[in-house]
Amino acid sequence: LFLHRFCWLPTWPIMLLLLLLQFLALLAGSTNSGCSYEAVAELRSKVVQENYDPALMTGLWYEHIYIDPAQIGASCQTLNVTFDAGTNTLNTDFSVLYGSQPFTIVEHYAPEDSSKKGVYKKYVDIPFGIPGGSLVTLPTAVVIAELSPDGSRYDSMVLSSCYSLLVTTIEELVVFSRKPSMDEQRLRALLKAVREQGGNFREADLQHVDHSKCPSMAVAHDVVQGAAGTQFQ
Repeated sequence: LFLHRFCWLPTWPIMLLLLLLQFLALLAGSTNSGCSYEAVAELRSKVVQENYDPALMTGLWYEHIYIDPAQIGASCQTLNVTFDAGTNTLNTDFSVLYGSQPFTIVEHYAPEDSSKKGVYKKYVDIPFGIPGGSLVTLPTAVVIAELSPDGSRYDSMVLSSCYSLLVTTIEELVVFSRKPSMDEQRLRALLKAVREQGGNFREADLQHVDHSKCPSMAVAHDVVQGAAGTQFQ
């Protein structure tokens, strides 16, 4: 989160400066009347409200669609999730590429209210060990979480966050699944469900992630092609 908008610039000092500028601007307050824990909680599906199990979120996720100004210029977004059963906190590595340069930021999702399943205070570890990341928390909710066929984990999810920047409320929306690609019809169904649950977003603001051009996918493709070539020699 709070990924700087011009992270494609090759110099870390510039990247760090932009990160800190955004962070300081947000110290004015992450919530207002348009952004609150109550507001994001209202977006949750009935299934999430009643049966959400954070332990089933663990593992690697691929981002497919996002609305998030902080991700401008990013590609190949993934989220690797671990679960701390002692605190019920989700700890994640959010990894992206800016051009060919990898960048990872550690995000934490701490329960906002134990009686509200899937509602979190989201905060980050600022890179380079700079303290203060936990001072800014973003209201975040699991809007949709769909189980795998065997019920052992969640296979797809939609998250919504918000924050206030001066007098403007920024609303984020991200769609993840366990695979690098997701059927367009399935994506449309998830977005339709978000709208039916109160989500308010513009179609034009949706950004798609193409993992087919990501380095890990290229390696996997080469391995498959090599295996196929060996088989028929």
